[in-house]
Amino acid sequence: MKYQVLMLLSTLLFTSCVEYDRRLKIINNTSHAINVEWEADFNPTYPSINKTGYYLANPLFPNDTLDAVEDARDGWDRFFSNSKTGKLSIFIFNADTLKRYNSIDMLILNKMYKRLVFTKDQLEQIGWDVEITDEDKL
Repeated sequence: MKYQVLMLLSTLLFTSCVEYDRRLKIINNTSHAINVEWEADFNPTYPSINKTGYYLANPLFPNDTLDAVEDARDGWDRFFSNSKTGKLSIFIFNADTLKRYNSIDMLILNKMYKRLVFTKDQLEQIGWDVEITDEDKL
């Protein structure tokens, strides 16, 4: 019993110490569901092993906000300092198109996505809130 309590306390302590950088918010102000990916590169990850199922199960619905999380309290600072381009690329996929093709790789190969590119300074100017609108054609 003592061992179990000690393990529980250790687990609680460890998980409560993990911090994330949640500054970046992606806001879906479109009339349809989308899926979002971000990279330090100008291209989405290909092949996207196991991502199709994840995206199908986790669309960002209209008027919802996604906390784009990076590990550690200074995660986004590290992201930009480790980026060769010094930029963040956000890739937006139409969730209905993903359902139709049932393959994120098919969308990537056929460039069926919208890419938005930001520097850290640009994100700071907009308060780290990136709005996706219907004007961002997919």
